[in-house]
Amino acid sequence: MAALVWPGQDDRVSRLRAACAIAAADPPIILAGDLIEKVADLVEAAPRDSTVVVFHSAVLTYLSPAERAEFRTTVRALPCHWISQEGTGVLPWLTEQLPERDSDAARMVVALDEVALAYAGPHGQSLDWFGVG
Repeated sequence: MAALVWPGQDDRVSRLRAACAIAAADPPIILAGDLIEKVADLVEAAPRDSTVVVFHSAVLTYLSPAERAEFRTTVRALPCHWISQEGTGVLPWLTEQLPERDSDAARMVVALDEVALAYAGPHGQSLDWFGVG
């Protein structure tokens, strides 16, 4: 994974290594397969007394608009919270919630349960909450 970090971005390499150390200490469940087909099984497998959060970043852009809509329908029917971080046009139902931007720089939209909350840098370098000065 470190080979995918652009040269000169030492902060990102440091964050990646720290995240890998955390994951190595408590390995996550990794399940291969189609995310639309597998997400319900994973949510349903969680302990009943837990708060389940489905999180993704820059993954739905690789699905067709119809598949994105299917994922939305699937996740919203599950007993979980949904945190998305996708490009500004990837989830069109969030578009009307977005405030004007001062820049054309690439931004991600962070949303919780389909409520847009912030713009984020595409590689985690910034987070600008909406309505916060």
